[in-house]
Amino acid sequence: MRVRRLLFGMSCVLLIALLAVLGASASVSSNRANKVVTFWSSNVLTGQSAFYGKGSLLAQQLLVKKINGAGGFKDKCGNTYTVKLKTWDDADTPAQSVAGMQKAASDSSILGAIGSTSDVGWLPALPVAGQTKLPLIIPSDGSNVPANKWNKYAFRVFGAGNTTTPIGLKILESKIHMKRVAVLYDITQDSQSYEASLWKDNADKVGYKIVAYESLRAGDTNFRPQLTKMKSANPDFLVLLASEPSGLFNQAHELGMLPKLPAYTFSGINNTVEEWKLTDGLVKGSYGFSPTAIGTNIKMHDKDALTLYMKATGVPPNSFHLAGWDALSLAIDAVKRSCTNTDREKFRDALAQTTHFPLSAQGYVTWKNPPTGENITPTAAVTKVIGPGKVQVVGTT
Repeated sequence: MRVRRLLFGMSCVLLIALLAVLGASASVSSNRANKVVTFWSSNVLTGQSAFYGKGSLLAQQLLVKKINGAGGFKDKCGNTYTVKLKTWDDADTPAQSVAGMQKAASDSSILGAIGSTSDVGWLPALPVAGQTKLPLIIPSDGSNVPANKWNKYAFRVFGAGNTTTPIGLKILESKIHMKRVAVLYDITQDSQSYEASLWKDNADKVGYKIVAYESLRAGDTNFRPQLTKMKSANPDFLVLLASEPSGLFNQAHELGMLPKLPAYTFSGINNTVEEWKLTDGLVKGSYGFSPTAIGTNIKMHDKDALTLYMKATGVPPNSFHLAGWDALSLAIDAVKRSCTNTDREKFRDALAQTTHFPLSAQGYVTWKNPPTGENITPTAAVTKVIGPGKVQVVGTT
């Protein structure tokens, strides 16, 4: 009897021990169960640059759908995550962008923010990232940011215009030997004003002369007065900078300037199917600088980015559309390495150690912040439109 009681007691101890082990295993499994990582996505959904913001958001949403549809992604610690986006329209205004960053920072479920493609949106958001300690990934290039204006919570995907544009200008001049350049730009759009200034500032270094420097304002529909002044200056190359430049191309054609003269426009928008249709093919042969070259005839690092976007819209994306995909991919890569969906400091530290991360089209991202959030391995492509949604790469920076 005593033996039976002893055996029964030992069995109870073993059972309790087994339950404890199973409980611990269940706890570990629970800790490694599916988690949700949430990002704030601020985009220009209304305003001058909505073409870029809407496409960037769509690319992010397509990547989220792809990841979640496959059951999520795993980090190096064995945790599995699905992705959630909380979206915001910065309306291409500084005040709306700042308000969005402050709202995101106060939401503890948000790990980090993906900023606007527009300089008008992301430039005022940059200091807010530092003030609120909310990591910000900027899917843009454009304006130069002095080193003392950066903070350790902000990171830019593409290179600054003052770094890549001068090299691009030299590549372009070596191909077409432009000597007399006429510029027309949107004075109300920071990024286009900045790009126009780069054409002016680099004229002597590259070897051409600015013979006309005209401006327009958002909402203008008649550009003939400016184009007429440009024509009278006898240019051999046109720079037409507008968020939607079809009116500039069409009216330059009416005045006999196109397709006689080679032309350049803003951020690769000339290689879209939409612009081809709006200009009845006048954009053919025009040039552009883009952080990456995108087209159905261009080799990609991640074909899904192009394929899924074309399936959703029927047309190829612009490089700033896929910048949204790239920014979210970089954020997810940092989650994989930091093993967190809540700790913003660990997430920030992982972003700062990003090395040679491949963009969806071409090029790579390497960040070492501090001292700045610039991509220290930026690339850019000089492209020529050869068809609707198709470009030829003239050279790379």
